[in-house]
Amino acid sequence: MVHIVNDPIEPHRRRDYVFTPERANLMLPLVRRIARDILDLQRTIDSQADQVKGLERFAPEDSDSRTELVDEVRDVRDSLDANQARMSDLVAELGELGISMHPKLDGYFDFPALIGRREVQLCWHPDEPSVTHWHEGISGRRIAIDGQVFDTAPN
Repeated sequence: MVHIVNDPIEPHRRRDYVFTPERANLMLPLVRRIARDILDLQRTIDSQADQVKGLERFAPEDSDSRTELVDEVRDVRDSLDANQARMSDLVAELGELGISMHPKLDGYFDFPALIGRREVQLCWHPDEPSVTHWHEGISGRRIAIDGQVFDTAPN
């Protein structure tokens, strides 16, 4: 599924865009749909990978049932490959919007931002109603302080 909307960010600036909390929140309807698809797809991919491992254990080389199991493994692997390609497309779609996922696939999504001249990430999880947290590097999340000023462009 392709997620197309009228994006409030100019297309020519997406790759190096710096978000404010307000702009990040404007993106949430679209990002929420993409995030849901990514997280659902990741569960499917994990399940299929486990299924392939299990099937391979029960397909000994000299087994009469080997052909049937090999066909099933191939079918699951084909589906797994298609889902991994779809995941790449979804991650690329987020990247086009200037948004990234945490590498450990913990369900958090980052919007690049600045606090003063410091590069930070506004951090959001799909269970949260809005973008209210940020982090720097791999440090823990911090809640945004009301009235915190986020610059909109590097100086």
